[in-house]
Amino acid sequence: MTIKGLSKLIKCHKDKMQISAFSNKTLAIDTMSFLYKSNYAVRKDQEKKRNNNHLSQYPYLLNFHYLLKLFKKHNIKPIFVIDGQKLRIKYELYSWIQQQKKIVPKPPNKPKKKSCPPNQFKHVTTCQIHNLIDYLRNKNAEIIIAPYEADAQIAFLCKHKIADLPLTDDSDILNFGCHKFISNLSIKTGNCQYFDLDAWRNKIDKVTANTTFHTLLSLEKHEFFYAMILSGCDYFAPFPGKGICTILPLFKQYSTFPKVLRHIFEESQWDLAYLPYIENDVIFSSYSFRYQLIYDDNLKGCRSLQQLPTNLSQVESILENWVYIGQMIKDVKSFSEGDLHLKNLSPRPRDYTITSAKIFAQLDNTILICPTRSSTCLEKRPGIYPLASTEFMGKKIHFEEKKAEEPSTQKIPLPQIPLKDIFTDS
Repeated sequence: MTIKGLSKLIKCHKDKMQISAFSNKTLAIDTMSFLYKSNYAVRKDQEKKRNNNHLSQYPYLLNFHYLLKLFKKHNIKPIFVIDGQKLRIKYELYSWIQQQKKIVPKPPNKPKKKSCPPNQFKHVTTCQIHNLIDYLRNKNAEIIIAPYEADAQIAFLCKHKIADLPLTDDSDILNFGCHKFISNLSIKTGNCQYFDLDAWRNKIDKVTANTTFHTLLSLEKHEFFYAMILSGCDYFAPFPGKGICTILPLFKQYSTFPKVLRHIFEESQWDLAYLPYIENDVIFSSYSFRYQLIYDDNLKGCRSLQQLPTNLSQVESILENWVYIGQMIKDVKSFSEGDLHLKNLSPRPRDYTITSAKIFAQLDNTILICPTRSSTCLEKRPGIYPLASTEFMGKKIHFEEKKAEEPSTQKIPLPQIPLKDIFTDS
């Protein structure tokens, strides 16, 4: 869940580029978006009964194998940022939305989709995240497990010049203060999209007037910030029928969010007695974007994303609403390095067996010797994700079929080749 309607609004205004344009840069990567995509690809492949996941016990890690190779090729330093614990407000908001769905009557029955067998890759599990952490660590990649939201940690890294740019598909990174970011990276081709809000503001004259995007660029900083929240985000439920295309013109007309909020109440004929409570919700939601807890390696501890205000009463209000900014984690250094369990914060031993030498085939001109009809053969066809493809970034995986020995009168099973004899590390 991102800013409602924002991704669609800025989609046409992103520049299409190649990842090679960011050579010698440091990118802060929203790792979970790639993990969700990997899981989706594996699930779709399994639903179509494509038997190509037997090569690895961890098929969802394959995209990260190719991602690391892509960054190494273009001399890009990645910092993989992983979501830690969930803010309490996200749990509360999700449960409230589920309750509202139960209250609203269901639409007429639609024809049921074909039922698919249960799939272990339907959701991202904590175990998968732990395996990903161990794999990236064993590949000497720099990782940070954020205390809470990865977007807040990425914004901190970019603000303090630890990273040059964020690589994320979540548009709410704009509300965290990152006005330029890379998105929609294709691991296979290296194509990506780049958006720079400040650059568009400087050339606002070239944007067609009286359009939603023109209105977005013309808003002041604080107007833009609250417009994003009122449109609907992870910390504030959207108003029915009010997306970013209807909220932005209201800010242009009324300037401040209390006036916009009052207009929405009057237009919808809601009880104005509830208006102060909704105003407080908007202010508290802004705390999540401004003062959410992040990990600072210099302090070896947690701190707020932005410096807390000097007004003592406001500071007390922010700290009391820990539901929106998070609570201090006791051993946050170990947590940020992945040595603690993401849920219960108990010590977690590192798994040194998750290495590419045992999992992935080397792509650089490697000849895979596979016995005929063996379960270890790659299927020769284009696939959804790189494992199933016979070509990746212009390099082909060559297949040499080895004939099995002719069996005698007795049925002798084909020899099983150990993984270590087939796969070599890159």
